[in-house]
Amino acid sequence: MPLQKRSWLLWGSAAFLLLGGGVFALLIWNGLFDESAAPKQVAEGKPNQKPESPPARNKPAEKSRKKIVKPASPSRKKITNTTKSPRKRSGNTPGNTTPKPPVVEGKLAFETIREFKGHQGEVTCVAFSPNGKYALSGSYDKTVRVWNLDTGKQVRLFKGHTGWVTCVAFSPDGKRALSGGGDGVLRLWEVATGTLLNKLEGHAQSISGVVFARDGKHALSCSWDQSLRYWDVDAGKEVRRFEGHTNVVNCVALSADGRRALSAGWGKTIRLWDVDTGSTQRILEGHKDMINGVAFSPTGRQILSGSQDKTVRVWDAETGKELAQLIGHTEAVRCVAFSPDCRLALSSSGGASGDKDRTIRIWNLSTGKEVCRLEGHTDQIWSAAFSRDGRRILSGSLDRTVRLWRRQTAELSRAQRGGLGSGTSRLQK
Repeated sequence: MPLQKRSWLLWGSAAFLLLGGGVFALLIWNGLFDESAAPKQVAEGKPNQKPESPPARNKPAEKSRKKIVKPASPSRKKITNTTKSPRKRSGNTPGNTTPKPPVVEGKLAFETIREFKGHQGEVTCVAFSPNGKYALSGSYDKTVRVWNLDTGKQVRLFKGHTGWVTCVAFSPDGKRALSGGGDGVLRLWEVATGTLLNKLEGHAQSISGVVFARDGKHALSCSWDQSLRYWDVDAGKEVRRFEGHTNVVNCVALSADGRRALSAGWGKTIRLWDVDTGSTQRILEGHKDMINGVAFSPTGRQILSGSQDKTVRVWDAETGKELAQLIGHTEAVRCVAFSPDCRLALSSSGGASGDKDRTIRIWNLSTGKEVCRLEGHTDQIWSAAFSRDGRRILSGSLDRTVRLWRRQTAELSRAQRGGLGSGTSRLQK
């Protein structure tokens, strides 16, 4: 074979070998690449299988739940405590504008411990002295009488009115008394001697209500002449006149701080007044007939009213909103009063119809329910009042008597034992 041909064969073989080695090397490289890619595909497929293989991941999850659960328990206890604490404070929080009085515990019973006789006409008004030892009463017999509550004896007789006496009031120190009535004149008396100290003249018709201001130097009266008048009792002069009623005014009251007044009458509305200016602050509407009695609570936050429509109503003194109706009387409500602790209210009644509801009823202001009924008077009860300690009630009736009632425990009450005699109370369930 010629030399030239051999060289070409050698070069061809070398080229073939080189080409084959490159292909072989490339195949090896591709194989390595594919082997490294396969695990990646398996790894990417494993997330779909995680729920089927929990062992390695569940333990950390349990630890995380324990960390969450442990602090959760005290947080629930804190929530429980915060829901309970407001219940304990309900009704007693100073910031409440319309506080709810506390619940009256136990049963109530009152019994007559004294009956005062001496008036020759119907008794229209009564009042406790500030020290609780004496009582005032006024009557159609034109007299005012002072009674010793311990002995039951009359100790003073004030004469001078030329018409029936319809309202009486003690001064805050108990040394003086005011009375008014059909002759349209207020009379100021010295209690210890029965001396007439002054006459307050100005009303054009019968005077139906009077109350001393807390300074003892001023008084507020109301009249059938449709006006209220604020007096300097020592000087006997009218200081201010309150006008706005368009009909007879039956009743009047002053707040404990002496800054506001209440009045009501035949017009079926209650007026709330600013004493300093004599201007009307608010008119309360709701009663369906004439109103015979009004009262401020000792805190000044609530108002009571009693009407010929046979209802007692409780009002918010700040907003004028009616809060409750106390239903039970079957005759006209003649007077109303708050107990000193604001837990109870009393109302008295009487009418000319055959139903003859001649009772004093005690109401729980937390529930609006009647809790006690005082029976014994044989005619309409025009006036009733709580003593300062709330344990006694004084009442005056058209049966010409004054009665003193004392609060007792249910166990000691004849009423609970079934012996309802003259002058006892019924426990209301």
